[in-house]
Amino acid sequence: MVADSGAPEDLGVDVGFPDAGVVEDATVDTDALPRDLGARDPNPPTQLEWEELSSGMPEGLPRWGAMMALVDDEHRAVVFGGTHYPRNQGDANDTWSYDFDTRTFTLIEATGDVPAPRYCHCATYLPSTHELLVVGGRNNRGPLAPFGATLDLSTGIWKAIDGPRPFGIIGCNVEWMPDLGRAIVFGGGSSQGNEDKTWSYDPEERTFTQLMPDHRPPGRRDGSSAYDPIGRRMLVYGGAIQVFPPYRHLADVWAFDGVDWTELPQTQAPIARRYMVGGVDPATGLWVMTGGTKEDVDYADTWFFDLESSEFLPQTTTSTPSERGFASAVFDPERGQLFMFGGLQVSALYPLADGWVLPF
Repeated sequence: MVADSGAPEDLGVDVGFPDAGVVEDATVDTDALPRDLGARDPNPPTQLEWEELSSGMPEGLPRWGAMMALVDDEHRAVVFGGTHYPRNQGDANDTWSYDFDTRTFTLIEATGDVPAPRYCHCATYLPSTHELLVVGGRNNRGPLAPFGATLDLSTGIWKAIDGPRPFGIIGCNVEWMPDLGRAIVFGGGSSQGNEDKTWSYDPEERTFTQLMPDHRPPGRRDGSSAYDPIGRRMLVYGGAIQVFPPYRHLADVWAFDGVDWTELPQTQAPIARRYMVGGVDPATGLWVMTGGTKEDVDYADTWFFDLESSEFLPQTTTSTPSERGFASAVFDPERGQLFMFGGLQVSALYPLADGWVLPF
């Protein structure tokens, strides 16, 4: 059996979250913001202040377990799926585009092999084919079958991926690796437990291939991942081994260079947890990470991971968002802004609909 998310399937109550009804933040002066990444200050910030956005998740509804992917050549991000639990709207299979300039969500009208509603999948952008890749996922009844599909962002057409697919379907990690021209998928919960397998996806051939590296991280679900443009590698931090008592979480960091995995030694990593979110700032060489959960404790702390030194650096922030796991997040590299939306206060089973930005 696959370990559950730690949340019961139905509370049987409506917890009465307000509907925001607003999707645009009119306070942004887009003309004053740089479009050239090279013009950004490469020095790490010394003071960080979170700012709450005037609008959060699409339609103002609480949503968690949705995955957000950066479309870096169009100055936007896309978010797919998620769940509104414990509200009664159920799980989602809609796709939204988030414009960094207007801070507006727009629904992508999709056709074709539209995936069934799901959450706790993994997703990334495929620049070579201008597609969103979605792998795995679960619904409110439990784990779904191994799955992969792509959404053509030019046409709005979904297309299922045939053939072998990764076994880790709940809380997998996937990152696009430009040097390989492939997306790499790692881990996730399967019917056999937590996976430690590595898969490669070829967007031209539309095929998954299981790789056989000499070393591999311990199996896990709900880890955090990022592509490191300095070391040209995929990074994975933390995750969960067991999400029911006695809880078991990880605080290790592993790097995949396209051939093999290497564990990176740590001296002051964040407290072991799952589902931290964040993104890489290429101007400063930092992986910015926040939030996460240990089931009975949720977090709101913010960390930098230095891509050159492989050191974690705890940060002091003001106007900090509430503690949460399972949020959706993406980093806007041109302006140096981490956006975060929604999530779940796991310890209270309270889903969130708010939106936040951490400017550099």
